[in-house]
Formats: sequence, C-alpha cells, structure tokens
Amino acid sequence: MGDKKRKRVKIVKIWYKIGDEWHHSLFTKGGVISEGPSPYRTQDGESLCGMKLRSAYVDRDNNRYGVVREMISPQDEINKRRSKLLHFLNQRQTMGDEGAVDVRKAKSELAKPDGHVVINPNMRFEVLKNDDQVVGQFNLLQEAKQEIDLMGPNASMMGKGDKGAESGRAIIAQQQGGYIELATLLDGYRMWKQEVYEMIWHLVQQFWTKEKWVRVTDDENNVKFVGLNQPIPIGELQGYPKEVIEQYPMLQQPSGEIRNKVAEIDVDIIIEDAPDTITIQHEQFQELVGLVQAGVQFPPTLLIEASQLRNKQRLIEQLNGGDEEAQAQRQAEEERAREIEDTAITLDFQQKGAEIRKTNAEAAEKENNLLHPEAG
Repeated sequence: MGDKKRKRVKIVKIWYKIGDEWHHSLFTKGGVISEGPSPYRTQDGESLCGMKLRSAYVDRDNNRYGVVREMISPQDEINKRRSKLLHFLNQRQTMGDEGAVDVRKAKSELAKPDGHVVINPNMRFEVLKNDDQVVGQFNLLQEAKQEIDLMGPNASMMGKGDKGAESGRAIIAQQQGGYIELATLLDGYRMWKQEVYEMIWHLVQQFWTKEKWVRVTDDENNVKFVGLNQPIPIGELQGYPKEVIEQYPMLQQPSGEIRNKVAEIDVDIIIEDAPDTITIQHEQFQELVGLVQAGVQFPPTLLIEASQLRNKQRLIEQLNGGDEEAQAQRQAEEERAREIEDTAITLDFQQKGAEIRKTNAEAAEKENNLLHPEAG
C-alpha cells in the first residue's frame, strides 16, 4: 500500500450504492480520507455515479477480459506449428541396414545444405520423405492464422481484402463485413460513449450556473457563438431598443430573468459513426471528371468544390472575380483612374481654352491695328 523510496502512499477511491443513492469513499491503509453521498445529480435530481465503466467481455466467474485474451490460444498454436514446420524442414528421417553408414556423421551431413553421406557397399540406406507431415503442419498453421485474423483488425477491416477493389464503396463494404466479428465489442463501446456524454450533459446542467459562451462549429465558414445563462437587462424586458439601452446604465441592470438557462435546456445526444468522407468525395470527383471527359459540361466552380484541393474556397473566389476586399480594391483603383482621367481632360480643356483666348486676343489686336494704324 506504500512506496518508501518514492515516499508515496496508495490511495483508493470506490463508488458504492446504498438504496437509490450513490456514495463515494477515498481511503488508504491508515483510514478513510473522505466519504459521503455523490454530489452529482441528473436533471431529475437522481443520484449519479462518478465513474462510467464498461467491460469488453465478462466470463462466468465475473472476470473482465478483452479481445487479446481470445487471441492467446491461436497465437500459441501459430508459434507451435511454425516451430514444428521449421523442424521438419531442417531434419531428415533415414532408414538403412546396420553398419551401412556412420549414423552420427550421416545426421550431421544431412543437416547441411551441401551434405554428403558415404554408404558402405552392398548395404541399403535411404532418406524417408516427410512431405505429408510438412503439408499437414503448414495447413494447420494457415488455419490458426486465419482464426486469429478474424478476431482483430483484419485485412477486410483495413480495406485490403480484395486487391482489385479500387472503388471507395467496395472498400467500405469490405470494412463493414470485417466489423461483424467485432460487432458486440463495438456496440458496447458506442453505448459507453453515449452514457459518458449523457453524464457530461447532466454535470453541465448542474455546475454551469454562470454566463458562458459556446462556439457552434456546424459551419466552418460561419463562426457562431451561443450565449448560455445570459442575464436579460431591464431595458430589454421593457422593450427599449438596443441603442437606448447602451446609453443608459440603469436599463443595463440585470432583471433577474435568464436567457438560455442550461438547467432548463433539453437536448438529444446522438452518436453516429462518421463515414469515410474522403473516400466518397474522391469517388464522386472521379465520376465528375469522367463525365467531363465524356463531353458533359460543368461549371469550373463545381469541379473545384468536389475536389480535394487545398484552399478551394480561395480558388473559387478568384475564379469568380476575387473576394470582396479585392473587388473593393479594384473599384478604388478604377475610381482613381477615372479621377485622373477627368483631371487630365479638364486640364486639357483649360489649356485649349487658354490657347483659344490667346489666339482671339492676338486676332483682335491685329484687326485693331489695321483699322487704326495711327494708334499703332
């Protein structure tokens, strides 16, 4: 119960039930540290255990075990069959008349890849074939390997069962077939996750009493936040506009009413196995490419959206003429260009007008000199 070198003491925490109430106890060899009823409650006020446990399998003696335990026996058989097969391949059985060979030397030579056995003349000696034993051990080895493959992540579950199946749908069908052997275990795991999430929500309802903001991630392109346990200002209850409430502190005081009160929210927790969206998306994109090659016309944005390219949204925006910032920049540049052009036209008109006025003044002066030469 203790480690003197590390100066640590083993502490045990257990949960037990008395009637309908769960209790917990924290103790060590020296005595009880703390104990009492469970502080956790459901939405209906029922007592909750602080741990959610689930076993993979339970034997008749109430012992818990997992998938690996069932693999121990086939693995022992695989090791045994492999050892026996290797022994048969490396050893030879012989038969002969007494004195035909030196038995010790003959066994040594037969164990060599290039061994040579010397036989005394006129005496019988032969090497017995053990092909039937080798084949038998090999077949038993293959059977044991197939048995252990069905107990864990096998080739079908990893999408490698059929070499010719390149379709994403075919790979998913193989994986679903491979999951049959582990269906009971996976169902128990899903039920355990469901219980854990439900317990988490009960604790959220019990302990989330202050204002909190939660980000909703259903749409990556649209960031949303939801406020929980929000106090409603007096001004909002009285129907004043938001601009008026912001100007008067008295209207900003909490009214005692709460918006999105967590303790009163009822939710449905649904756990789904996520499909292999990458495989399905790739298959759909290949079908679209095949239709385009066959002559069917699709908008370029549709093909980009169905592909697995990085920054697809950016490419689509550029293809459609850029985003709003780029459009605003282009509009500003166009307006600036128009202003420069208008300024140039105005300056040109002014220059031409000045030249015309100068020409008219010179013409008037010449005409005056011709009419009144004495003045000149």
